[in-house]
Amino acid sequence: MNIENLFVRTADQAAVANVVERCLSQVDQPEWELPSSYAPLLAKDPKRKVAISPVIEGWIAIIESKEVVDFGMAKSLADELGCTAFIMQVSDSTGAVGHLSYSNGQVTDSQFDEEAADPLNEARDIVKRHGIPFDLKMFREVVPLTTQGWLLKQRR
Repeated sequence: MNIENLFVRTADQAAVANVVERCLSQVDQPEWELPSSYAPLLAKDPKRKVAISPVIEGWIAIIESKEVVDFGMAKSLADELGCTAFIMQVSDSTGAVGHLSYSNGQVTDSQFDEEAADPLNEARDIVKRHGIPFDLKMFREVVPLTTQGWLLKQRR
């Protein structure tokens, strides 16, 4: 199982949705310390979808339909909204777990472990330690939550 989630520390779901919508067709990606699977999976996907959570304890979750994180979108959100973007990556099949925090124009925390003993639970612990009130989710798990305030955006 591969899970990649993006979280932003802000209380403005509408502003997040606006930035996400604009970023759906961008292809520029910053070079960060985490491996990116964006290019082969999302760069040219004409039906790209993104789920945006309601605000919970000052955080919003952003989950891509292809289970990857768009680093360019994370950077745009943090820079434009003046907030922190936090990326969490888990690959159960390869035993890898990684995270990155970005704010004020710079990466403030980054770690990638290719040999995690229990990647999913390690990732959950990292998310909790950073004060993020969400569990890691796959896109198919959040699509039914649109009745609970989740927004869906699609590339057009």
